[in-house]
Amino acid sequence: KIQKAQRVLILAAASGVGLACIQIAKQLCNANDIIVVASNKQKIQKAYEMGATIGIERANNRQGFKQELIEACGHGVDVVLDCVGKDTADVVQKVIGVGGRWVVYGVLSGSKAEVDLQKVLMKRVHILGTTLRARSVEYKDALVAEMGANLEPLWRNRQLCANIESVYDMDQVDIAHQRMKRNENAGKMLIRIRKQ
Repeated sequence: KIQKAQRVLILAAASGVGLACIQIAKQLCNANDIIVVASNKQKIQKAYEMGATIGIERANNRQGFKQELIEACGHGVDVVLDCVGKDTADVVQKVIGVGGRWVVYGVLSGSKAEVDLQKVLMKRVHILGTTLRARSVEYKDALVAEMGANLEPLWRNRQLCANIESVYDMDQVDIAHQRMKRNENAGKMLIRIRKQ
């Protein structure tokens, strides 16, 4: 529900979902600014390739990245797409604008965050929590059909792309897992399952 000319903040932007969100915000929703946070320069570069307009690196600037984000967001953002949770909840409350929507779809850093309800009230923030894990098969089927109808023209015109970072065979699962633990991937990592 991003509207044209809105400002969007995407956390963990180089994840597979994050990169898809950047493309959808740009191509389908015509977002004005797409501000992203990712862990390193390579991931920020990938986000720029997908359509991000402002990139904030957090890995080499663990404390300062929040101040940099506050400055980049200026008067506030309209939509926050957050899969991080606890570690960024404080800064999200500062950068979200009046009437902003904070969509929480993951809690990579933890689920227990401090939220200043006075700020939520004063800014009239809408907090939406969502996950597909708790949804019925029927809901997921309907969602896939709706997304397919909305995104199919963009796929056909090559305005959207799947961000498959790497493909591994079954005997390389440990290598893939180690890369993921070291936070080296940008996009989806696939495991190829061969038929015997």
